[in-house]
Amino acid sequence: MIKKADGTTIPWQNDAVKHPYYEKFRAPVEGSTDGSSGTVQMMRYAHVLLIYAEAQARSGAANDQAYTSVNAIRARAGLTPLSGLSSTGFIKAVIDERAWEFAGEYTRWFDITRLQLLTQVIANRDPSENAPIGTPQYYLPVPSSDLQLNPNIGN
Repeated sequence: MIKKADGTTIPWQNDAVKHPYYEKFRAPVEGSTDGSSGTVQMMRYAHVLLIYAEAQARSGAANDQAYTSVNAIRARAGLTPLSGLSSTGFIKAVIDERAWEFAGEYTRWFDITRLQLLTQVIANRDPSENAPIGTPQYYLPVPSSDLQLNPNIGN
């Protein structure tokens, strides 16, 4: 829901840009004299729970503890608990949960590249926001310092 200036709310799907909005806690930047705030990189307990849930499902099948882990996060957000999913369905649900839970925390890109999801993510966006990407390359270039040491690396 988006809270408008007059206090009314509308579903984010009805907003002109069709995007959900969120507000994240920002801690004061250490040493700041102007009171500015910024993102503080930290490992949150929700991150640990979702890593466990995904790893458990990928090692066979999601057990009760994996469901408890992801459902603790969903309960805190006021969402219904997950249950009875296939291993593949559970993994997808956990990845989706990570996308929502860590929105704006600069962790989504790691899931997108790790799972090679860029083409799917782009396909789900509004076409007006997408630049043509061609075939995604899921690796980083060889650092120029390494190429200077050994120019045969890039061949």
